[in-house]
This record gives sequence, C-alpha cells and structure tokens, in this order.
Amino acid sequence: MISSGFVAACLCMLQGFISLEKVHSFNLPMYFPSIEELDLVIKGNGQFKAERIKILDHPMQHLPFDAKMTCLQTRSVFEGFIKDHFEIDIVDQLFDQFAKKLEESCSIFDQEIRKDTDLFVLLKRVC
Repeated sequence: MISSGFVAACLCMLQGFISLEKVHSFNLPMYFPSIEELDLVIKGNGQFKAERIKILDHPMQHLPFDAKMTCLQTRSVFEGFIKDHFEIDIVDQLFDQFAKKLEESCSIFDQEIRKDTDLFVLLKRVC
C-alpha cells in the first residue's frame, strides 16, 4: 500500500508540530498475503476451511486516478490511529500535505492502484 509510505513522509514534514520520536514510534504494520499464503494460514488455524477464494476486480480499475478520493480514503483509514497516537490534532495539516504529495505523484499512483487485489474468501467452520 503505497499511500502508507506517503503518510509517513508527510508526518516527517510536520516535525515542528510533533516530535521525531512520536513519528518514529508510529507503526501500523500491514501485510498483504498472496492467495497461497492466506490459504496456508486458514489451514494452519484448523478452525476453518476455505470453501472459496476468489480475486475480485478492483472497483477503481477502470477509472482514472483521483487524488482527492485517494486522500479521503486514506484519511478514513488512518485518522483515528493518528489522533490516538499523536494526542494533538494534526490530521488536517497532515492530509493537506498528503493531498499535495498525491497530486505531485499521480502517475505513480495511477500505475500502483492497478496492482491492488481484493479477495473474496468464503470460510466454513470445521466441527
């Protein structure tokens, strides 16, 4: 998820408002497994059986990149974590910077957003 890297870069740009220690301690680990890895985790759990795993078409796949929409979507994911961690309201400033970065880099995002994969997973509980 390329946008999380952009959020981190924008946090560094706000060092006058927040401490570098707070920036470095802000951690939202994300991992995007392959279908095979996901299936192994489900089997390893032993509680479920994957009845079906299917790659879904990305809903934005056929639309041109929209920096404003991407900014709003990213903000909806990160806003609560940012407010809780930094304990001051930097969200508006942060996402103003983020929107500028997106506009500057829209060609990168236009290519990257096409690589996103959404999965449908139907699980059945194993008795």
